[in-house]
Amino acid sequence: MTKISDLPMDLAEEVLSRLPGTSLRAVRFTCKTWNTLSKRRSFTKKHIAQAKKKQGKEFEAIMTTNNSVYLMSVNLHGIRIHDNAESCIKQKGLLFGTLIVGKQGGSNP
Repeated sequence: MTKISDLPMDLAEEVLSRLPGTSLRAVRFTCKTWNTLSKRRSFTKKHIAQAKKKQGKEFEAIMTTNNSVYLMSVNLHGIRIHDNAESCIKQKGLLFGTLIVGKQGGSNP
């Protein structure tokens, strides 16, 4: 069985360049190879290019409801007038409040 740390460098660079910038610190602590990779000029260029692609398509918003504050990801790229708007909005995390577990669908704010 192949481990993720055994990926060829070019494939690892492609995969890791798609991660958000906030995850890069964790990448650097994963293994020495990824730490070295994340400091390469080619990786930096790919990472910036990937971030620019996402920039125009997706944005983050803060939503408040039921005494809780959530970080939401909104992607309106390619949405049509008759599409379900809910499919374009994803909860990224609970910033403040209580997460209620056990309701319909697993975890529900």
